[in-house]
Amino acid sequence: MNALKLFQNCPENLVVVSPDYKILEATNAYLQVTRRHRDEIIGLHFLLEAYPDPNYTFEENPVRISFEKVLQTKRVDYMELVSYRIALPEADGGGFYDSYWEASHTPVLDDAGNIEYIIQKTTDVTERELARQARLISEKKFKFLTDTIPQIIFTTDNTGKVNHVNKRLINYTGVSEEEVCTV
Repeated sequence: MNALKLFQNCPENLVVVSPDYKILEATNAYLQVTRRHRDEIIGLHFLLEAYPDPNYTFEENPVRISFEKVLQTKRVDYMELVSYRIALPEADGGGFYDSYWEASHTPVLDDAGNIEYIIQKTTDVTERELARQARLISEKKFKFLTDTIPQIIFTTDNTGKVNHVNKRLINYTGVSEEEVCTV
């Protein structure tokens, strides 16, 4: 069985990195989502050459911080949601595109217990995060509109539980939104 071919065709976004941040291998799925070709990234420093993000210095880069946690603890590190600017290839016009990712970094230990590789598994959650941000903006606009109307307004969920009240109702009743919405 050809283990390299098997790894490269794994349907997950995986990249294998050495302890000194050199990219050793990547799955085809990873290459597709990062818009790269294998020969463009293999052997490059993950953060300084392959995926530098102009929003972060090397020291503050959240991926570097996660890698360092793995190197110190020899345990998997699950990153918080991270905003990351990824360079577009010249063939795609160059520049950067903004994206959001969830990632984990898993150490692979040698027989002596030293870290031989770090496997990064990523999930591009840009669409989900942009939808969440749009929902928050919409909710803020809704709240602003309902708070400026002189009538008493409240909304309920499908079970009849109150889930929003405007300021007029709060001022009229003297009951906080939290108290009304927990009833």
